[in-house]
Amino acid sequence: MSEHTSIAWTDSTWGRWWGCTEVSEDCINCYAKAMAAMYGRAEWGNNKPRTILSEANARLPYKWDRLAAAGRVGKDGKRWLVFVEDMGDLFDPYAPDKERQSVWDTISRTPHLTYQVLTKRPENFKKFLPPDWGNGYGNVWLGVSVGNRKNGYPRIDILRDTPAKVRFLSCEPLLEDLVGINLTSIDWLIVGGESGHHARRFDLSWARNLHAACKKAHVKFFMKQLGSEPVADGSSFPILQPQTNGKKDVHGKCSSNFPDDLRAMEWPNQDTAA
Repeated sequence: MSEHTSIAWTDSTWGRWWGCTEVSEDCINCYAKAMAAMYGRAEWGNNKPRTILSEANARLPYKWDRLAAAGRVGKDGKRWLVFVEDMGDLFDPYAPDKERQSVWDTISRTPHLTYQVLTKRPENFKKFLPPDWGNGYGNVWLGVSVGNRKNGYPRIDILRDTPAKVRFLSCEPLLEDLVGINLTSIDWLIVGGESGHHARRFDLSWARNLHAACKKAHVKFFMKQLGSEPVADGSSFPILQPQTNGKKDVHGKCSSNFPDDLRAMEWPNQDTAA
């Protein structure tokens, strides 16, 4: 959990626990699970205890909200964006209910922050969204992970039928071509290849097809990263330029390495969202 993050599509990360359970193919190389193991917090699996974070951590959004109220904005130049439960899933049925409620309470009490809530479990929306959700909290963007068609398309259908001020898709890691994706009532789509030692290949044509689909559907498109194994026309796509910090771009995050037609980092306009 951090006030500053290198994740390109958000400004801060925050949550109340560590731990989750793999539910689909896009979980295989989960960065959160790897980090939990590194820090000795291997709370992965059904019925495994999640690690509750400190009370100091619980208070962070209140500090950030004061700064946002004073005019601080983040990467999109308009809002301070906070990615919720980056080390777990807010809709995990094995997450601690008390802490889940505390997350919603904090979100409702910090209106100057914009929270990005991403899940692989939208089937639990009805159970775990707060009772006063109504047409959606004004400061919450609700999203689902879409790594492939089999798991992703049903998630999109549930999201589409759920009220939210902004609905978004995280197609990362993108594992196949999302042929025929239905973007009706979706406001924003993030695309990225997988990174790390065991990264699976990421064909740039898959991203191009999504970019074209977004243009057709008037959905904002955000190219996050090429990942560690980008492929173009059947061959490895070279990652040549270092990142701005001078380090080798092993995760394909440096936008100067993106093909020209994929250098798009658009943000949803909440005022005109579906």
